[in-house]
Amino acid sequence: MKVLAPCFECTFSSNPRFESQLVDYFDDGVAFVTCSVGHKFAVIVQAQKFEILLNSGGAALLEGFTLEACASFSAALERFYEFFIRSSARSREISTDLFDEMFKTMAQQSERQFGAFLMLYLLEFNAPYKENPKIRTFRNKVIHKGEIPKNDEATEFCSWVYDEINKVYQSMLDKGDNFYLQEATMEMVVSRRKNIPNGMRVATVGEAGVFPLCNKDQKASFSEALEAFRKSREMLRGTVIDPFPMGRHGHSE
Repeated sequence: MKVLAPCFECTFSSNPRFESQLVDYFDDGVAFVTCSVGHKFAVIVQAQKFEILLNSGGAALLEGFTLEACASFSAALERFYEFFIRSSARSREISTDLFDEMFKTMAQQSERQFGAFLMLYLLEFNAPYKENPKIRTFRNKVIHKGEIPKNDEATEFCSWVYDEINKVYQSMLDKGDNFYLQEATMEMVVSRRKNIPNGMRVATVGEAGVFPLCNKDQKASFSEALEAFRKSREMLRGTVIDPFPMGRHGHSE
C-alpha cells in the first residue's frame, strides 16, 4: 500500500518548501521516509485495518484485478467485525491488553469472530444482525474455489460488502459514545507507534480512502465511494513531486 508523505520539517522550516512522496507501508501501518535533503521521519497511517483493505480492494478494482479486489473486500469485512468487537468491548471498559489476550483464542478462526460479532450486535442494538447471504455464497466461490469474477460481478460483490459495513457503522455512529470510536483510533495510533525507533520524528497521516473514518466522509453508495476514491488517487498522482528525479545517487534509475 502507498500513502502520501509530506516532509513537515521542510514545510515548516525558515525557508519552507513543499515536498511529498508516495511511500510504501504494509501491515504495521507505518512508512519510513527520507526526503531529498535528508530529513528522516516515520508516518503513521491513521486508518483502521478494514479501511486499508477497502483501499487495497478499491485500487485493485479500478485496475481491473477483480480477484484481488474481492479478496481484499472479503478480508475487510472480517476486519470490520473485529473493529466492531473491539469498540464494543472498549465501551464496556475492557482494557486493550485484556481484549488482546482474549482475541488470541479466536484470531485464526473467522467463524468465532463472526459469532462474537453477532452476540455483541444483539446486545448493542437489541435486534439480530441480518447478514446478506449473497456475500458468503459469492466469497466461497471466489476465495475458496478460485473463481475469477467478471468486472461487473466483482463490483457488485464489493458493493454488497460496502453496504454491510456502512450500515453497521452508521448504527454505531447513532449510538455515539457507546462505541468509543475516537478512543479506538487513538489506541491504534499508539499501537503502531511502537514499531518506530525512539527519537525518530513521527507524523500521522489520514487517507482519502474508500471508507475514510478520519474525515467522516462515508458515501451513501459504493459507486459514489469508488468514484471519490478514483479522483483522490488521480489528485495524489498530480501532487507528488519526485525529490530524486535523477535517482538518489545523481544518475537516472
